[in-house]
Formats: sequence, structure tokens, C-alpha cells
Amino acid sequence: MFLGVVPKECLQQIIKVMDVEAWTDVHVCCSGTFRMDRALVQANPALRVHSNDVSLFSCCMAGLAIGKPVTFKFKGELAFVEKLIKGGDAITRAGAVMVAFEMARYSRRNNEFNRRHFDYYQNRFVEYVDKVRPKIEATLAQMHLTSFFGGDWRDHAKAAIEMGSNIIAFPPFSKGGYEAQFRFIDENVKWNAPPYDLYDPGDLHEITQALDDVGGKFCILTDQVWEDREPVLKYSAGLRLPHYCYAEANRSSLVRKESRAAPFKYQPVELAELRPKTEIVVVQADSATLNFIKDVYLAKGIKHVSGALNYLVFADGKLVGSIIYDEGPVTRMAYGPRTINVLSDLSVTTDGKISKLVAMIAKSRSLVHAMELKLVKRYDRLVTTAFTRNPSSMKYRGVLKKLSRRENDAGNGYVIQYGGDLDTRHALAAIGALCACQTWLSGMAIRSRLTRR
Repeated sequence: MFLGVVPKECLQQIIKVMDVEAWTDVHVCCSGTFRMDRALVQANPALRVHSNDVSLFSCCMAGLAIGKPVTFKFKGELAFVEKLIKGGDAITRAGAVMVAFEMARYSRRNNEFNRRHFDYYQNRFVEYVDKVRPKIEATLAQMHLTSFFGGDWRDHAKAAIEMGSNIIAFPPFSKGGYEAQFRFIDENVKWNAPPYDLYDPGDLHEITQALDDVGGKFCILTDQVWEDREPVLKYSAGLRLPHYCYAEANRSSLVRKESRAAPFKYQPVELAELRPKTEIVVVQADSATLNFIKDVYLAKGIKHVSGALNYLVFADGKLVGSIIYDEGPVTRMAYGPRTINVLSDLSVTTDGKISKLVAMIAKSRSLVHAMELKLVKRYDRLVTTAFTRNPSSMKYRGVLKKLSRRENDAGNGYVIQYGGDLDTRHALAAIGALCACQTWLSGMAIRSRLTRR
């Protein structure tokens, strides 16, 4: 919905880098859709979250979460909304703001395309409000806020310093971008908007240094690179602007994702070499080994991180690919507590059949079982993300179901979420049943060797 929402993958990295489980309080600056706030509570249910923003939608959501609904009235070009939602509750009114924000994309109406889309939303406004209601209710169920401050994020950060709280901030990347994003809403809604000073990203380095000078504990996300300060993490995907996370200067023992690569000798498999009676062996490996494979075969623009459970897949002793599993608060929040995330299921060849084989093997519960034993929990489902220039990924067709799809930020491809149930059998031999529908795989002998390299 909003520009500038923290990418899920970046959010997962932040939670793993910062010692969130040891925190008691956190002040989130520029909460937006409260994605960060919700994920923090998922990671640490006892955490007291103090949220902040200035947009009408954010204030509406926070008001509902803490039991103080915001009063406002649509006017001007949105005056028609008041008649349509008359008698509606606070959730209905928040939904109306959400739909009006989508309409704002076409509000200039300086061409036929914009006029048609604006009129389309206006004629179906109530229908769209009804559609977003379940999303709002689901979000509210995850918003366990201790407090909310409508106002300047820098003032919110100062309040955090005074009470010794941690700070997570995601201020706008461009000057005036936030105001431009919400201009149509602000011009056509009457409400008691919180005051704040226009933020200039050029001041962020100075703000960060000031937080350091007073001993602040913080994590600030930005697209800026500074010569005198090293980021504790970097997130980048495709042509999307990179995100850098800066923390306090005295933080010297951050938990980082393993990035060391450990080369090893191997022979890549070829499709023509697969025969009936081919033996598929899955071997548990460490992060360094998997990093080596990803450095070789992942597209150079893809920034990868390590997972919690790693495997190499071999066919008659030749490398087929690798599988990496992980789980975290974002996955649990979006898909439920019994869902595991496949961070990567790459193959060493571009042949689609080999890729599909690795994807099918990733569904085996026997691979996931090692993580179930470690965490003393059961997984029923898996999800994964595909980045492709096509509307669907042939790799997952017939293997997983498409859960969602959106265009990427560059507008030249898609980000697609796939998911499915894990195979209910604990033996890796169950892959044989998954492969039965593929005639080229029939007759393969499947077994596992869960040993470390």
C-alpha cells in the first residue's frame, strides 16, 4: 500500500542482527503500516512497543489498537465518502482512508487513464472498503502497542533516550516524499493532524551521531552510505534501493548472518545423466558450504543470507543443487506458526526439470524434521519467494500453489509467493511419490544421508 514499507527480507535480517529478544522497550519511529512493530512483538511477545507516525491511516490504526479512535471527516473531492460510510464503525472509516489512498494515485485526472481509474474507485468505493476490512482486522490482531505518539519521529527518538528504550527508525529516503505521498488525503480530509517539522534526509548522519553522543541504543534504516560509519547490515534486491542499517558505535558483538564461503570440489549434474535407478542423496551441510554454492549460481544482483538448516542434493554423486530453510517472525506473522520458509532451492543447471526436482525434494518432511527436533515444534507448511520476469514460475507449477503476486519495484518482473503442505511422511523415500507424475524421474531410487560435510 505505502511507499517506503520495510521489505520483509530486510526486516528478518534486522531481527536477527539486533538482540530483540533481550529488549524490554522499543520506540519505533515512522511505523507506517506497523510491519516492523508487529514483527518485533512476534519475535519478543513481552516487548513493550511504542509506535509513531503522522499519517492519517497510521494514526487511525494506532487509535484502534490502543482504544482511542481518531476523529476525522472527508471533504472536498472525497466528500462523497461520508455519505457512503455513514453509520460505519471506526474500522470502516479506517478502511475508507485506505481506499482513498489508493484513489490518490489517479487524483490528478490529467489523462483518460487516470480519470477512468478514479471513477472506477469512486463507483465501487463501498465494495473496496468491505474488501480491506478483513486485512485491517488481521493487522489489528497483531498490533500489541503499549503506546503511540503522533508527531515528529525525532521527538519520539528523544523520548526513547530519556527512558532508556531502544530505537528503530525508518525515516523517509527523500525530502518531501512523505508529504507528496499523502497530499491528496491531507487536502481532502479534515482532522487534527499531528504537527512536525519537515525532515531532510541530509540531516540523518548528524542525527545518528547525536544519538551516539548521548548513548542511545538504535537501529536506523536508510539508503545512505557514510564513510565514517559501517552499517551492521545491508539489504538489496534487484534494482531496489539498497537498505543500510546503522547501530550505535559501541555495538561490537552484533549477531550477524554467516557470510563466510567454504569452497569444495564437486561435479555438476547434467540432465542426460539421470537414469532409472539414479540415486538421489541429500546431505546436511553448514552455512559456509552453502554460501559457496550460492556465490557461484545465484544471480549476481541477488543478496543472500544464511538460513537455519542447509542441504546439498546429489544424484549419483554429482551435485544437483541446494536447499536452505529458515523461519522467523515475519513468516509466522504472515502464514502461521507452523510454516517454514525455503530461503533458497537452487539448482546447478538452468534446465527446468532439475529445478523442479530440487523444489519437490524441499517438500519432504524428513529434511524439515531436523529443525523440528531442534526447536521442539512441528511444521505443516512451507512458503518460498520467486523473483521472475514471468507472471508465474514453471519451477513450482504442480509442486506448490501460488499465494500472491506483485510487480517488483523496477516494474520489469514479479515477486511471487508460493506455498504448500509438507509431505506427511517422514521418510525421504516419499519423494518418489512426488516424482511419480514425472515420467523422466520414474524408477529413481531415493534415500537420504543426513550427515554433515
